[in-house]
Amino acid sequence: MFFHDSRYLIHKNIKNNVKIVVISDIHFSYNVTNKKLNRIVEHIYNEKPDYIFVAGDIVDSLDMIIKEKEETRLIDFIKHLATITKTIMILGNHDLYRSVKNKNIIEYENYYKDLSNIKNVLLLRDSFYEDKNILVYGLFQQYEYFKEHNKEDIEVLVKEVDKIKLKESDKLKIVLIHSPYYLINKSKYDKSSKLIKHIYD
Repeated sequence: MFFHDSRYLIHKNIKNNVKIVVISDIHFSYNVTNKKLNRIVEHIYNEKPDYIFVAGDIVDSLDMIIKEKEETRLIDFIKHLATITKTIMILGNHDLYRSVKNKNIIEYENYYKDLSNIKNVLLLRDSFYEDKNILVYGLFQQYEYFKEHNKEDIEVLVKEVDKIKLKESDKLKIVLIHSPYYLINKSKYDKSSKLIKHIYD
């Protein structure tokens, strides 16, 4: 677990400064102790952000929250985040399945509802959040995008990104995406350069 503080000038015409804390890949499991969760909450609280973004892989797998005690522990953590400020979340690939006899079973709807019912939490699934400062789109990447062993597929990513229709706005526009692998590592994929340019466009 590490914290990295950065300050960016994203859009010079934005009237109000916006402070956003982004956390990702918590991979909630028995190894993620209450002490670790409390450190995350404390660090974010001290930053006094306007928004908290949670960019997926909240759990290591849904097997982790089958036990009511562990689900309560996770929900309490998210509730603590939401007491700091509005918390906007998307799901990652680990949030979509549980393992049964060495097979990954897609089974996230109840988990999705549980997270969505937390006060001051917004779980985006191919949907928007907008207020006076920001316009946020949360991209829902289907499990097929990640396939087995996280062999991601750029053509599927293009289809996913093509679903996004951001309206005209002077507000800060943000797309939350769990795995922008090809965008971050674009230099490695010269054969896919046209597709990557299409995504950026």
